[in-house]
Amino acid sequence: YQKYVTQKEIVETDVVKGQFAAYNYEQKIELLDKEKQIQEAKLRKEFLLKKLLIAGILVLILLTAIAISTFIYILFRYRLLQRIKLLEMRNQISQDLHDEIGSTLTSINILSKVSQNNLEKDRSKASELLQKISEQSADMQQGMSDIVWSIRPDNDKMENLVIRMREYLGQTAEARNMQVNFSADEKVLNENLSMQHRQHIFLIFKEAVNNAVKYSQGKTISVFLARENSHIRLSIKDDGMGFNAARITSSSGLKNMQARAKELQGTLHIRSDAENGTEVELICTAT
Repeated sequence: YQKYVTQKEIVETDVVKGQFAAYNYEQKIELLDKEKQIQEAKLRKEFLLKKLLIAGILVLILLTAIAISTFIYILFRYRLLQRIKLLEMRNQISQDLHDEIGSTLTSINILSKVSQNNLEKDRSKASELLQKISEQSADMQQGMSDIVWSIRPDNDKMENLVIRMREYLGQTAEARNMQVNFSADEKVLNENLSMQHRQHIFLIFKEAVNNAVKYSQGKTISVFLARENSHIRLSIKDDGMGFNAARITSSSGLKNMQARAKELQGTLHIRSDAENGTEVELICTAT
């Protein structure tokens, strides 16, 4: 019996050991599964991070390519606009030279031939024609000087334009014994003007002053220049005999002034009557 009990205990002990071993095996299996899951999760996370990193690099490359393309486009467009402006400037200078020199040279040529023919026949007539040639030559020289002045980049300040206007009034109006009243608002002096703006404004001013000096028979000419909000206002007024402004639509001088005002995106008003003389008023953008 004792032997039987001993064998039974041994068998039970073996069974317990077997159960324990089986439990340990299951535990190992579970640990291996968990470790496998952890590794898989870690691999998935690493794979996701790699995908995100690759996607980020691709996005960065795409944004860089877009930025470079945009920069190249902006640079190309800027250079294109600069070339267009340069071409427009050349065309404008060419047109101005043609207007200032072409017609004057033609007139001088005709006057020279006529004065030559009258040199022996009518010396007083020849002298008068020679005086006209001298005046037209001086006008052409002045026109050339104006064109050169307008294209120089160091004259982009409104202050320089004011100085040029004042000098011109001294050469024309004051030389004809006309009293000059010139006023420029301090707000406008530091304005920057493009070549086209200062050229158009000055040539409108010059045409208006010339007309006042030559035709108004007035004693006083008043010039006012100011900045009003986003616009520049220029007024040239004389106290002369005036004229019917509605009947001068065929005047080339007036057409040129109107065309220049349009180029400035502005308006030109001409007011004239016998009692109050003539006023030429330009209102344009301050650009």
